[in-house]
Amino acid sequence: MADVLTIVERHIDEAVGHHHTVIGAIDQLAGGRPKRIITMRSDNPALVENPNVHCVLSTGRDYRKHPSQAFENDLAALETVIGVPSVPVSILFPTVQHNDIGLCVRFLDRHPGTARFALRILIFQTIDALTDAERADLDRHVQSGAITIVTETGSLAKLLNARFGLKALNTLLLPCSINPESPPQEAAVPRKTNHFRIGYLGGYRLEKGAEKIPAILQDLKVLLRDCDPAVTVEFVAQHRGGRSGRKRLRYEWEMRKSGWSLSRANRRINIILLDKTLPPEQFIAALHAVDLLLVPYDLNAYAARGSGIIIDGVLAGKPIVHTQGIRMSSFLGFGNAAAAVTTSDFAPKIMEVLHNFQDYQAQTPKARDAAHKQIWNAADFLRNF
Repeated sequence: MADVLTIVERHIDEAVGHHHTVIGAIDQLAGGRPKRIITMRSDNPALVENPNVHCVLSTGRDYRKHPSQAFENDLAALETVIGVPSVPVSILFPTVQHNDIGLCVRFLDRHPGTARFALRILIFQTIDALTDAERADLDRHVQSGAITIVTETGSLAKLLNARFGLKALNTLLLPCSINPESPPQEAAVPRKTNHFRIGYLGGYRLEKGAEKIPAILQDLKVLLRDCDPAVTVEFVAQHRGGRSGRKRLRYEWEMRKSGWSLSRANRRINIILLDKTLPPEQFIAALHAVDLLLVPYDLNAYAARGSGIIIDGVLAGKPIVHTQGIRMSSFLGFGNAAAAVTTSDFAPKIMEVLHNFQDYQAQTPKARDAAHKQIWNAADFLRNF
């Protein structure tokens, strides 16, 4: 079993987010390397009946109600699946959570020399939330070579080293919804002259700038009213999720209201709201159908963090308007993107891209090539780890 890659991914059964895309991405990049998957308990027959999937880990609810018991269950589950191999096994955590780090440290302390862990850290807070003692334990195993910390952005790898002295490799950028080997696709419905589709795709979250959208649309409506030649816009977003129907309806009403222009109906922004949870093929179709992606993410949350929609957008060949300073800047500096500092900057930046759309579109292959290089680096890591 030495050549088998063991993947510990808790949330592969969730449709929201990019967890469900991780296994397919690793499959594609690892060159057919055999794998086994360890995930949370599930009643999904596709997982339960798969002999290479072990649905044995505690759920988030377990950790909230009985954290110590949940941790011990996961440690025992890992020991049962891994056993005591004569040759160290390779274990990858593609989406590390706080408890996963302690799990790896405890396993190695109990069974030294039996495993090599690769921990993909996606957000700074995962390490920042550790105690000094927990970080020291982690660093001890990093120094020994038993744990390798990997990231998907160079900025996060540098930050972990600068703040905590932890060695991290910027070597595991995984594609999300868009196949990196497929060329960018044309929209199913061709774009009309001076009519553009702007996409704000993905789940509703404050850190993704969702609350900025009504103001951005209001500003954009004003600019569209006065521009010449006339430009019209479709704004494509997903319904807001959450438990409060009243909040969701108010948010969607604010979005639609922002797009109306009763005095000049031909300049209105047409709002298209898709389901809050889209099957993968529908999400990909929606992404291909837009001309421009809007990424008004919160800088504090994304200063050193990657973004699945940026990866998807770059691979799909889409110009992007984004918050200045968010990471993945290595894919946004080819003339394929425009950066906004404040909420009021977004509408002018959108108009800048729309008025010079062909110029921005022409630079997207350079960004795509840069993403390809990072993804093939990830393939090398997965095949050699």
